[in-house]
Formats: sequence, structure tokens, C-alpha cells
Amino acid sequence: MSVKLKIIYVTAFNSSFINKDRILLEKYFELIPFFFNPLPKWKTPFSLIKQLFKLIIEISSANCVVCQFAGFHTVFPVLIGKLFKKKVYIILLGAECHNYPKIQHGNFRKKILGKATSYSLKNAFKLLPIDYSLANWENNYDDEEPKFQGFLNLAKPCKTPFEIIPHGFDDIKFNYLPENKIKKSFLTISSSVAPPVYYRKGIDLIIEVAPFFPDCNFSILCRNDYLKIDELPQNVSLLDAVPYDKLGEKIAEFEYYLQVS
Repeated sequence: MSVKLKIIYVTAFNSSFINKDRILLEKYFELIPFFFNPLPKWKTPFSLIKQLFKLIIEISSANCVVCQFAGFHTVFPVLIGKLFKKKVYIILLGAECHNYPKIQHGNFRKKILGKATSYSLKNAFKLLPIDYSLANWENNYDDEEPKFQGFLNLAKPCKTPFEIIPHGFDDIKFNYLPENKIKKSFLTISSSVAPPVYYRKGIDLIIEVAPFFPDCNFSILCRNDYLKIDELPQNVSLLDAVPYDKLGEKIAEFEYYLQVS
């Protein structure tokens, strides 16, 4: 019986796509998970100390380290990985490759977080962005935001090797199923509708556009912690979040899916 390789798995957020990665890795490797909680912010130093001790204890028996996102929570994994000659991979998903101050999005709009992110990106063994735009991107649609985005521009000079690994999806669970759809219906999904997520996910744009299409229905699947329902356009509705295993069925009810972020 072959022995599974051991991976230290570090993340600062929980979400469906992170859980899918974890479940997939657990099929083939032994995972040592570490959830770095960045909130509230005053707990960050204590989380860093806790993480450092766990890394020192576990790193010698691990084969490598895999991190979701880059930021404060990847500084010690990268540093300890280099000291113990362990490969550290960082999956890049968005914020660590962006600087959009106007919509309060991106690690590099904050000086200390930007430095922590830059160190991690420059010193990891390999970067795994889910799209090439996270490596290099020119913003040509908003003159008020910085033009050059992506870690190759924001963490100069970043010479770390990288490989694009797009997110996949379950084509059985998430199937178009054209029968019995709500006609002229649009659905978008967001973890929150409070700023800055409100702008990052394009919720403001949906609310602005909806009155121009009164014969269409727009639904936002979310945790509502910001919007007042009676102030929304009549053809915009908020839906309660559903369990992940029911998400495919819910999406299939609508004719169109909006990915505005």
C-alpha cells in the first residue's frame, strides 16, 4: 500500500471552491489543514504566531505546502518552506493580483498587505493563477483606476514560475436543463451585498441597469447585510442563500446567469 504524500494546506477564507479543492486533494494526499482567520483584524498577530508554531511542528514531515490566495497568511509558509527546503505553491484567485482603490479591492491598495503579498509571490516555489489576467492585465475601461494589473506588474520584479490552472465545474450538477426555466430571468450570486463586495460583484450595476429592462427579472442570491428590499427596482429580488448541493438546481431555474464581477 503506497503512502500518501503529506501537504500543509493553508487558507484564510472558506468558500465552495476552496472546499472543492480541499476535497479533491484529500483523495490523493494527506492534508494538514490550517485556517488562518484574518478577522477581526486585531487577531491577526495572534493568528500569525499560532500559524508559525504549527508550521515549525509540521513542516519537517510534509512534502510541500499549498496556499489559497496570498497575503499575510502566506508569509510564514513561504519563509519556513524556504528554510526547510519545502516547495510552496500559491493558488491565485484575484485580490492578491489587483489594485482597485475606488472599489476597495485588491491587496496592493494597502501598503503593509501589499508588501506581505509581494514577498509571498516573489519567494514561493510556484504560482498557480486561475487565469492569465491575474498575471498580466491592462485596465482599459476605468481611467480612475491603475492601468496595469496582475502580479507581474504589481510585485515587480516577480520571477517566480507560474502555471495557469483554471477552475473546473461539475457538468452534471451544473447543467443547463432548458425545460421549465423562468423566461427573461437573470441570476447572480454573491457571498454578500455589502461594500466592498457590492461593487466588486457588480451588484450596483445590476440595480442600475434593471429599470431599463422592465420585462426582465433580476435575482441576487446572497446573504443580505446591506440592501433595503423596498428601495430596490420592482424587477430586482433578493434570494436567500442555498446549500451548495442545491445550487445547481437553483441556477437551472433561470434563463441566464450573470457573472458581473
